[in-house]
Amino acid sequence: MAHHHTDLWRGTAPVDGLQGVWPMGGVWLVQHLWEHYAFTGDREFRRQRAYPAMKDAAQFALFS
Repeated sequence: MAHHHTDLWRGTAPVDGLQGVWPMGGVWLVQHLWEHYAFTGDREFRRQRAYPAMKDAAQFALFS
């Protein structure tokens, strides 16, 4: 889960009340990991970093 104001400095506090909470933020963010793999073809990156995060995001989406 991520807040819509998650930023480069790791500030993740919800700032707009309930509108600031974005439960599917993590699911959206792991798309960037897939795009990185698709662009580079780096199987080691996919195995070690992308797949575990994508798996967790998918499980969150399925069981939420």
